[in-house]
Amino acid sequence: MLAANNIPAAQLGQIVTLLGIPDPSVLLGSGLPMPVIGALERALAVANARAYSLVWVALAVLVAAAAIPCCFLRSVSAALESHHVESALEASDVRTRQLNEEI
Repeated sequence: MLAANNIPAAQLGQIVTLLGIPDPSVLLGSGLPMPVIGALERALAVANARAYSLVWVALAVLVAAAAIPCCFLRSVSAALESHHVESALEASDVRTRQLNEEI
């Protein structure tokens, strides 16, 4: 038996399985004492909060890793024959002709 809550060690597998089910009302039908259910729900909430804080740290690392190569981007216009990139989003005569042409 676990000394803290007098839970038989054989029930630990069942408890872990129940914690994986998204519906918290499943714990009520498990036959566990209410103080144990409350402690499990609080522990699950703490674990979720810690997991989200770790996700933010990982996300910050990924953003920094993506931002560093962006500092070294350069224009591709030198590699083009005309040294100009024409986009249909720029206001110009070419854009007007492209929009008026029938495909």
